[in-house]
Amino acid sequence: MKKVLFSIFSFTVFLTIGLTSASADSDDTAMNDYHNIEQGDILWEIANRYHVSIDEVGTRQQLLEEGYTVNNVQEEGQAVKSADTETSGDNVVKEVNVTATAYTAYCEGCIGITKTGVDLIENPDARVIAVDPSVIPLGSKVYVEGYGYARAEDTGGAIKGKRIDIYMEKEKDALKYGVQDVKVKIIEE
Repeated sequence: MKKVLFSIFSFTVFLTIGLTSASADSDDTAMNDYHNIEQGDILWEIANRYHVSIDEVGTRQQLLEEGYTVNNVQEEGQAVKSADTETSGDNVVKEVNVTATAYTAYCEGCIGITKTGVDLIENPDARVIAVDPSVIPLGSKVYVEGYGYARAEDTGGAIKGKRIDIYMEKEKDALKYGVQDVKVKIIEE
């Protein structure tokens, strides 16, 4: 019985989202680079393709429908463009292409203190990223394409291999950041 009710609810949600997407203003070119959920889309396939949770896919769709521009939920193989001139005076020791997402200190289960002890609640303007220390050492100064300078001060359960999570004070901004393929430059100090 639960499966039947869940299936009916899921179909209704997909149908509603599909109809809402179909009625969106077709000449809104800002939306062309983003994935809109359409009737027949399967949320877990979208979530898997972009390496995000199913909840995040639904939240993004809601933001789109409310008129927000959700940045860079990109098709595989796309990259964010950025000028290399930002780090021209720095001694870059290593460059790594990574998949980037964003997080806040105010999520369920978060305590707001990074692996290295930075209190993000007391320092909401901190420029911090979570990394896999085997790829980017903790404490490293980095330049993240499209974001700027930051420090590798945190780790995370989902941050394995060539993935980073960028700290942002507001959940709305973290969701809008989306999933991006970016270049990270590790800077020697």
